[in-house]
Amino acid sequence: MTEEKIILKYIPLPDAIGWESNPKEHDLGKLISSIGRYGFVSPPKFDSTINDGKPGLVFGNGRTHALKLMFDSGMPPPRGIIVDDDGVWNFPVIFGIDQDSPEVAMALAIDHNNLTLTGGEGFSALDMTYLYDRKAYLGLLRNLANSGQEIVTVDKDDIDFLLRLMIEQEFPAVPLTGSEGSEQDTEFIIRIRVVDPDTFKAVGKHLRDAVEANNWDVFLDVT
Repeated sequence: MTEEKIILKYIPLPDAIGWESNPKEHDLGKLISSIGRYGFVSPPKFDSTINDGKPGLVFGNGRTHALKLMFDSGMPPPRGIIVDDDGVWNFPVIFGIDQDSPEVAMALAIDHNNLTLTGGEGFSALDMTYLYDRKAYLGLLRNLANSGQEIVTVDKDDIDFLLRLMIEQEFPAVPLTGSEGSEQDTEFIIRIRVVDPDTFKAVGKHLRDAVEANNWDVFLDVT
């Protein structure tokens, strides 16, 4: 039986490669303050596939960014950082137990973020979206669902709800008033060009749900 282990290694900070499509938003000022007060106590995790099959950090991207800003600003190295003879900061990174594909690695990244909001009374799937650039996050959830990846913290019903909500917010009902100030019925025609059948299926159902109550005609063209 092969045993998989995690290993903590110190690597040069300039060598760190983040998750290029990370939708998570960070309060870098508070991260810097926390690292300065407590030290760099929560190492990021390396994964060999996170960037479309290429390596990067599956979590800990914000902390790593904050650390780079501290170095660039001439701040003293926090506890937990090793400075080599050339003055380069070296920081701890977790290696081992890489995921089998970029999709699984991205699912891990999302769950690692969202699990901080579970427990107790918990937060809803909608609450969790406030951790992210919402459009990028929902696009990622949709793509992972279409690829068959399950996400522990966001189930399929949650994803359906969030996509429907996003469409409602992008295309809200717009009441128009006539010359005497009374509301008048107006027909809207929205043309959205999507590039693949999977996107057509995922978006089309929710878009229809969002616009039926407003008497909108929707034409989805697949190229």
